[in-house]
Amino acid sequence: MKMVILETGLFPDSATVLAALNNQEPKYQIYRYDLTEKPLTDAEWDQLIDALRASDRIYSV
Repeated sequence: MKMVILETGLFPDSATVLAALNNQEPKYQIYRYDLTEKPLTDAEWDQLIDALRASDRIYSV
């Protein structure tokens, strides 16, 4: 299963959700994108969109 995690900083319990998702990393392909640090370049946005389209699950934390 492919999962995408968008780290947005919008939710107060994001640390709990991230901890639960981190336990899934050995089993699944997980792609993480931190949207709180710096603006993404065009190439990074393209990569993010490709990952979203190919993923089975998308989480925003």
